[in-house]
Amino acid sequence: MLAYSARNRSASIRIPVVSSPKARRIEVRFPDPAANPYLCFAALLMAGLDGIKNKIHPGEAMDKKPV
Repeated sequence: MLAYSARNRSASIRIPVVSSPKARRIEVRFPDPAANPYLCFAALLMAGLDGIKNKIHPGEAMDKKPV
């Protein structure tokens, strides 16, 4: 499942709800453990920047548990 969420722990990309803005983070769960971490991070960063630059809407958050 390719989805993002704040509360659903099974989403592939998660931005957890936190009380402090300094504690905010992004969890990405889909890269393979055998992947080169430098290339993987570079690809994720470039994809995020491309989405911001082109104002791509990611769709609605998947905050419900899948059935």
